Amino acid sequence: AIVGCGQLGQTHLQMLAACHGRQRFDYLLYDHAAPVLAQAAQCADRLGLDFACAGSARAAIAQADIVITATTAEQPFIEHAWLKPDALYCAVSLMDAHLDIFQNAALIVVDDLNQCLHEGRPLQTLAQRGLLPRERIVELGQHLKRPAPLPGRGTVVFNPMGTVITDLAVAMAVFERALANADYQSLEM
Repeated sequence: AIVGCGQLGQTHLQMLAACHGRQRFDYLLYDHAAPVLAQAAQCADRLGLDFACAGSARAAIAQADIVITATTAEQPFIEHAWLKPDALYCAVSLMDAHLDIFQNAALIVVDDLNQCLHEGRPLQTLAQRGLLPRERIVELGQHLKRPAPLPGRGTVVFNPMGTVITDLAVAMAVFERALANADYQSLEM
């Protein structure tokens, strides 16, 4: 499910199509603004994706194994009860989820926990209330360095707040390509 189908939601559709092929998933799209939802439907159609437009965020989320939020919400509106038991919840927009999504997650994946705790977002709120489930939080970079067993079942939340390791990975690929294509003899030092 893509909840929030503006530019960022449509960019995620394009990225998923490029990474996983055109027919790998059935997509459920929802946006509260009908014209934006129509644009996303046109985007999905152009990409050759199998999709349907949902009548509500809850209807889209309830059917999805993977949920990507890309809204401009300033207040939480998505509840843990809406999610399938083993769903992956990608909190691209960070204010959509009620705190119960984080509290009930089997695993919370972050880029940098320290930064998450200083951004005024859900994990900081939970920490301030003494409710942060630290034993269920994994920092992506640390896990890649030293993989550890992960829970086999339950909701997984990806909270991309912090260093944003994905941005660093993309930047590195761009940098390496630039170096490979550079004409060093024409550069002045």
